Amino acid sequence: MLGWPSLIDPDIRAPSVENYQDDRSVHQPQHGLPIANWINKICLIGVKNLFRQFVWLSTAKAADGEGSTCAFIKNPSLNRYTNIPLYDCTRVILKDGLGTDYIHASYVDGYKQKSAYILTQGPTKNTIADLWRMVWQEKVVNIVILTGFFEKHRPKCTLYFPTSNKKILNLGIFLISLVDMEIQNDNLLVLVKITCSLTNEEHHTLIAMYTKWPDALIPANTKDLISFVYMIKDARASMVKRILPNWVGHPKGPPMVVHCSAGIGRSATFAILDICLDMLLHVQRVNVAEVTRKVRAQRAGAVQTPWQYLFLHYAVLVHAKDLGYTTAKEKAPLHAG
Repeated sequence: MLGWPSLIDPDIRAPSVENYQDDRSVHQPQHGLPIANWINKICLIGVKNLFRQFVWLSTAKAADGEGSTCAFIKNPSLNRYTNIPLYDCTRVILKDGLGTDYIHASYVDGYKQKSAYILTQGPTKNTIADLWRMVWQEKVVNIVILTGFFEKHRPKCTLYFPTSNKKILNLGIFLISLVDMEIQNDNLLVLVKITCSLTNEEHHTLIAMYTKWPDALIPANTKDLISFVYMIKDARASMVKRILPNWVGHPKGPPMVVHCSAGIGRSATFAILDICLDMLLHVQRVNVAEVTRKVRAQRAGAVQTPWQYLFLHYAVLVHAKDLGYTTAKEKAPLHAG
């Protein structure tokens, strides 16, 4: 136990997006449309044309313009799904020399932050150790899980951390142990400790689970998911201050690992929503289509269904309204035409 009264310190808030800049990120303030213009545009487009736009986005090119997937092809036993490719140009390369350098994981930029996220597949039995190698390498202090371990009686993600403080997960040189668990807003938070047996160094990571989001579908409660996104922003800030007090990198901290089962549907939808909310708060500008295109260029197949794409627009609309960024003229609902 670390003596924390809560796994998320209520007195530590996410850094304001106004207070940092990273020109290397593909998501910048000037890239969105003024919120009023964006709302009017998508209301004119309508649902059917948003679905057509989603199909067009499926042709988005990889970040390097080539879309090579050589590592994915060479490592079939390390892929949960054979039909979800991984771009070589943005893949996370494991550099510790302790095994394969491959993991089905992609660096994805955030708003004004290069490689803010690592989107990855739900670990299989073969890849649990590789996930923790990646967490150690990237100094990850937050993992977001957006899937159940089983859904509709099908395995979606192998349990990769201990759920009892009496058990230690032994993964070669890494030992994973449970420190604490708690529930916040119906979401399970799990704090784990990673110990390197070679050096006796320790690292802590906070896992947050949101399991109210069915596979390939959309959340039933838009505001509940948005609240979860904000909770994760604060959790990230809290963990950086507590675990990495001497951190000198980006103010938001190291990459945050986000996964569902395939790591492209719910995971990408979460990341895109997070980016759009940051942009909305900072400059009252947004462009869901453009953000989706850029995330797809870094994580193949990001946003898995047209319903997830439609949900992103609706969620941003709802939150813009809640923040008072809309006027009566701009509150017309999306039409079906």
